[in-house]
Amino acid sequence: MNKPVPTDELEDAINVAVSNGYGEGDFTFTRIDYSPMRGGLAPLIADVVAVHTPSGTERTYQIDSSPGVGYAWPVEFERDVKAGVFDA
Repeated sequence: MNKPVPTDELEDAINVAVSNGYGEGDFTFTRIDYSPMRGGLAPLIADVVAVHTPSGTERTYQIDSSPGVGYAWPVEFERDVKAGVFDA
């Protein structure tokens, strides 16, 4: 079962959307978790799928849990929003 998108990351993404002229409910964000191919401890393997519901445009962002990397998908989402990727 997939975990929810962490609240702080979700709020960051929604704030980016709203500050760029989108409505608060214009996007859905779904986290998709994948099982590691090897046993033992492995970095988290997951994606976040952002869908602009009015246009149906979607983009997938990789979640990277490698030490020292952090979760950069909200920054990538912001770059796409500002570039007009989700414009209908």
